[in-house]
Formats: sequence, C-alpha cells, structure tokens
Amino acid sequence: MSGMDALQTGSSPSVITDDDLDHLEGFNGPAYYFSFPQMDVLAANGVARQWVPSLVPADPSLPRPVNMVEWIMSPHARELITNWEAVAARVVYLLRVMGPGLVSQQRLDEIFNTCYAQSPKDFTRAFCTEPSKADMNNDVVIIRNPATGLVEQFTYRFLRPVQPIRPYEQLQIIKRRNR
Repeated sequence: MSGMDALQTGSSPSVITDDDLDHLEGFNGPAYYFSFPQMDVLAANGVARQWVPSLVPADPSLPRPVNMVEWIMSPHARELITNWEAVAARVVYLLRVMGPGLVSQQRLDEIFNTCYAQSPKDFTRAFCTEPSKADMNNDVVIIRNPATGLVEQFTYRFLRPVQPIRPYEQLQIIKRRNR
C-alpha cells in the first residue's frame, strides 16, 4: 500500500493547528473535527459552540474526550434533533460497524457502556438497528434551532482532508434549501 493514505487511528487526538482552526471557523454553519471512527470531538467552530455547547472538545484535564456517539444518546441531543431516532441509529451503526479493529475494544466499551447507561432502551434499539442503504445515505438532520426555536432541515457531510492529509474527519452541517 505504498503511497496510499491509510486510515490513521489512535488513542490520543492529533494536533490541530491554527490553520486547521481557521478553516473550521471559515465555515458559516456548525462544523467540527472528529477522530474517526470513534467520533471524539477534537475541535468545534464558533457556530457549533453556540448551538451545541454540550458537544465541544473536553477540557484537557478531563480523563476522557467528549464523544459524538455518547452525546447523541443524551437528552440534549433528543431535544435538539427532531428526527433523533433516525440520526441516532445512523451514528451508532457507523461506530458499531467501523469501530472494531480500528478503535481499541476498551474505548468501544467505554463509549457503548456510557450510551447504554444514559438510555438503555433507546441505545439497545439503536445498536440493534440495521439501517438500509437508503437510511444510511439520508443526510437530513431536522434541528430545533436553539437561537430561533424554529424547526429547520439541515444536511451534513463528513469530509476527510487530503491535502494536507489529516488524521481526522470534518463534519459540516448546513441549512437545507427549501424543497
């Protein structure tokens, strides 16, 4: 595999440079850098920090990072995301399928046990869901805008920087045009 970009994982977050943060801030919707596939929050732009203050990087003194899969099982996520059940099923499925072999079993256990402790019935349902291809390709997130209270449709993209190569994914969330 010489010359190919192997998916890099690790237990500690990669270094995010000031230039990386400038790119994240340049996006006018909520945007994040996540480790992949475990989805630990590495950075969040100002819009994301305003909209979802509970989904921002953890203080470095804390023993564990903030994790999107754990967050999606929280009451705050349920309140914010009106199509929560579909989004939760996609996020949990992604880690359940992509995580083994790329994320340590200890870290997977931490994430899944935290999710289960927050909401046993809902997490079990999400964990056991086998989304269809159409479900996995559905990128719509319906959000109750915390600034206005209006329910709005958004779409998201997970993007991997290739030039320069970075060992994390960027998540961008943008308001969907009226359809």
